[in-house]
Amino acid sequence: MPSAKSQIPSTDEQWQAAVADAGIENMSLQDLNLVSGSRVNKAQFLLMHILCKLNEPEEFDPTQWGLERFADAQAILQDTPEFQRYLKSVQDDALTTTRSPDDPFPLGIFEIPRCHQRYVQQIGTRTNLKLSSVHSDRKEAWDAVPTSDEIVVTFAAIDYLHAVCLKNPGVYSQWTASCYSFQALGEEGFQARTDGVLHLHEEPEKVYALLECKARWREDALPQVQYQEAAQIVAWILQKNHPETAMPGRIFLISHNRNEITLTFGTLDRHYRNFLLGKTHASRFLTLYEYGPFLLDNASYMEQMACIVLAFVLGVGKGR
Repeated sequence: MPSAKSQIPSTDEQWQAAVADAGIENMSLQDLNLVSGSRVNKAQFLLMHILCKLNEPEEFDPTQWGLERFADAQAILQDTPEFQRYLKSVQDDALTTTRSPDDPFPLGIFEIPRCHQRYVQQIGTRTNLKLSSVHSDRKEAWDAVPTSDEIVVTFAAIDYLHAVCLKNPGVYSQWTASCYSFQALGEEGFQARTDGVLHLHEEPEKVYALLECKARWREDALPQVQYQEAAQIVAWILQKNHPETAMPGRIFLISHNRNEITLTFGTLDRHYRNFLLGKTHASRFLTLYEYGPFLLDNASYMEQMACIVLAFVLGVGKGR
């Protein structure tokens, strides 16, 4: 189970206690000097009225989130030889192989994401090597080597999402590493940027899912990473092209933290959106459900995560 270090309320009672402890009772977002998503503080987070339920990967139920194409996604990936060889490569912790008739792991479209995933997994090894060279003649050379690189984590995430989804029939959207910038609550509000999104082909303004990437372990980034993800979701909700209301699982965010992935689902209530906009004073909450971590070195988790993502994507656009 993810650490209690998250400090995120999961019930109305916990939220009430946190608000009282922060001394912000009877306040709203509009009462604060709002800051950007990456710098959101506890007060701004709490006044977004978000609750978060933490779950293990095994607790994920596709029917809870309207993933009607989950069985289809499973069948598609089961019948994709490159994906099955990718899973075997993860299971065996295999290195990148040379292209030849005897190549034991011809991964096809999964070759590049597997390469980037292995690079991300080796961050700890590179960190140890760099630290061990501090007092040696290799120090100068090692000074140029990054040990924590968010860009390669984003590559690993986007490449894998493309490999899982891109060439399958019935896919009418695409993942992109474009940094979308959502402005919420006007010029005096706040801005939240993503590391990527899922949008319709030829209609990049129609966003269906968000991607957030960090080079640090999620445990080490809590609770700030959850504050930032909440701000991204809230800012997205307040856009003209926002998630559908009253539809389970239409709020979807993928968070890639070093070699672990967390999937966040939620359902948008129009009353909650009106509450954020100040159109109603009735207190409303958005409950987010986190599932994870899905580990890059666990073939079973990577298969489950792929099935979830593909099932969601198959339901986007004309597939819905």
